[in-house]
Amino acid sequence: MIGKSKKPKILIVGLGGIGSTLVDMLYPALEICELESEIHLLDSDIVDERNIGHQKFSESDIGNHKVSTLAERYNSTNSKVKLVDIVDDLSESSQLESFDFVIVGVDRPLPRRLVHSHAKKWLDVRCMGDSYIAFDNTSSKEILNQLTPDHEPASCQYSNAILEKNIQFGFAMAAAHAAQWCFQSIRSYHEFETKCPPPRAISLMCGELITS
Repeated sequence: MIGKSKKPKILIVGLGGIGSTLVDMLYPALEICELESEIHLLDSDIVDERNIGHQKFSESDIGNHKVSTLAERYNSTNSKVKLVDIVDDLSESSQLESFDFVIVGVDRPLPRRLVHSHAKKWLDVRCMGDSYIAFDNTSSKEILNQLTPDHEPASCQYSNAILEKNIQFGFAMAAAHAAQWCFQSIRSYHEFETKCPPPRAISLMCGELITS
């Protein structure tokens, strides 16, 4: 393909429960398979103590930027996989222009809408409690519009999860879906025959949910 670079550029928007777990699964798999890729991590948040139970951070990371913490943890000078940390939020379509694939895992409507409208190939993963939902660039615009209303930012855990000692793991399913989607997208970029997981919604307690 004319103009195709040696390695795909991937953007992960949001490094909370979904995004940090995604990096934790994806980076070692790409590294051991020597699948060249450049992964940009975009988030302005810093680690706080409420993140420790369901995000890939420890107490020693508190007060540090999430993206910088993950990039420093995983980057290796000998690896064919490069992590690039970007301390910022997704607020303009121009931030998406250079990426082959985009994964958005942040619970705010503006970044989701920007990705839906301007990214080349994308995945939108969301979770709440024990459930997750995944959309991609093949999803119905009508459904995307219906399920992307204006709302305040929210955690993937219910607000009283720590107080009630009830952490739930929908974020881990969402991250696994995203890791599989991204890994297979990278394999396809490198001209391996493969398929990505389709859009779906699943609850750990209730099974597959209706999405249309």
